[in-house]
Amino acid sequence: MKYKAIWVAAAAIAFFGCNSNNQKQAKKIPAVKDTVGYSNQTILETSDDCKGKTMDSCATAQFTFPVFNGKDALNDTVRRKLVFFFNAEKNPKTDLRECAKLFLKAYAFNKKQKPNIPPFKLNSLTKVMAQYNGLTTIGAGVFIYMGYDNGHNILRFINWNQKANKEVSLDDILTGGNSKELNKIAEGIFRQNEHLSDTASLQPNFHFRDNKFLLTDNYLITPQGLGFYYNKFQLSQLKPVEILIPYDKLKPLMKPNTVLSQFVNQ
Repeated sequence: MKYKAIWVAAAAIAFFGCNSNNQKQAKKIPAVKDTVGYSNQTILETSDDCKGKTMDSCATAQFTFPVFNGKDALNDTVRRKLVFFFNAEKNPKTDLRECAKLFLKAYAFNKKQKPNIPPFKLNSLTKVMAQYNGLTTIGAGVFIYMGYDNGHNILRFINWNQKANKEVSLDDILTGGNSKELNKIAEGIFRQNEHLSDTASLQPNFHFRDNKFLLTDNYLITPQGLGFYYNKFQLSQLKPVEILIPYDKLKPLMKPNTVLSQFVNQ
C-alpha cells in the first residue's frame, strides 16, 4: 500500500546518523551521556466509513512520536514540528488528534465529490535519532496520500540542547555574520555531490530562486558534521537532496563551548 512509503522517510532519518565515507571520523562518535527518558506514543484515527474494512482499505491518520519525561518545552516543539506539516498558519493548534480528525474530514468532503476516490493516508513517524552529551537529535517524518499521484514524504529535524532546554539554531553554534561563508562551503559540497562545475548553472535540474544556491534551515547535528536536508520537490522533482558539511570545513565558523565541541578537537 502507498501509505507504507513512510518508511522511505524513516530511511532518510537514518542517512546522516549512519552514512559516513570516513571511517576514522565515524570512530569519534561519543558514548551516550545525559540521556533524556521518553516513551513512544501513537495516535490513530480512522474514517467514518472504515467499519468492517481492513486498515489498508480505509482512510487513516496516524502519528507515532516520542513523549519525553518532564520535558514540556521539548514535547511542545515535537508537536509543533508535526503540526507544521499541515501549514502552521492555517492550523496553529498542537493537538495532533485534532489534526488527524481534520485530515479525515478533508477525506470525507472529497469522497462526497468523488465517491470512488482512494482512501487518504497520513502516516507520521518521529524518532529519537541519537542522544549525546547535552544534545538530543530527532527526525520527524510524515507521508501524506490524498488520492492522487503516489503521495508525498516530508522530513524535518530537531536538534535539542538539553541544558538550555531549547532547539539549537545555527546562530547558537556558528559565529554571526558568516551565513555567506557557510552558504559558500555548502554550495561547494553540493556541486561536488551533483557533479556540477563551479560555474555550471543550477537550472534546470534544481530549483533555486534566481538560480542562486541557498542553504536550507532543515539540518541535523551529527558526529561527522552538519547535515542539511532538502525534501523532494524543494529543489528537485526527482529526489531529496542531502549535504553533509564535515567539521573540518566548519571549524573557522564554530563558536567555542557549544554542543558541537564534543565532536571536534578545538
